Amino acid sequence: MPKGEHLHRVRPSKEKRLAALGWQPLEAGEVSLHIRVRANKAVIDRFAALSAKERGRVVELGLEALEVEHAQADQ
Repeated sequence: MPKGEHLHRVRPSKEKRLAALGWQPLEAGEVSLHIRVRANKAVIDRFAALSAKERGRVVELGLEALEVEHAQADQ
């Protein structure tokens, strides 16, 4: 009998395991990445204190602001 063959019988679902850790499963189209960021320590500390969803929103808004800034500079 291969090792772990009956694991599916006793192992909780992925959703239950994530919930036990206080995490939520990724939604459709979402990905999770580890990326290096260079910034002032105070800024990084504030960013790190946010939830994963909030950090994602900060990145989205920041990229949108940069696009607007670049579009205005090109005019």
